[in-house]
Amino acid sequence: MNKLLILIFAAFVACTNTDTAQKENKENKDQHKDTAKTIQLNNGVKYKADSVTKKHVAEMLQVITDTAYNGAGKALPLAAALQSKADALVKDCTMQGTEHEALHTWLKELLKGIKELKEDEKDEYTKVHQELKQHLASFYNYFE
Repeated sequence: MNKLLILIFAAFVACTNTDTAQKENKENKDQHKDTAKTIQLNNGVKYKADSVTKKHVAEMLQVITDTAYNGAGKALPLAAALQSKADALVKDCTMQGTEHEALHTWLKELLKGIKELKEDEKDEYTKVHQELKQHLASFYNYFE
């Protein structure tokens, strides 16, 4: 009887671990798909960004690379500085059409990263900081 209970318990644990691993694998694939489809080139051509948008993105790149924001204790000031620049970008935006839509798609990821900075002040600071830096630099992969 004890052996039967042990076998049933072992089977249950094995199934639970498999289900958890499958869920984690699916979540990782879904995240990758979301990132891959966030923004696409316009038939292989970069979108045209207006000078105001380029200026605000350059300012955000300056902020994210500023050594004054190094260290997890700087998460909230960095988030505030980036949020301020992103708000200015949105306010001053004059882009229209597909360029405008592409910019908004790009901005969604930026705003998501800023939100993560605010929420994960210290735990994930280095990771989120690096992701934001990469995302800001990616602007030039899609816009000219």
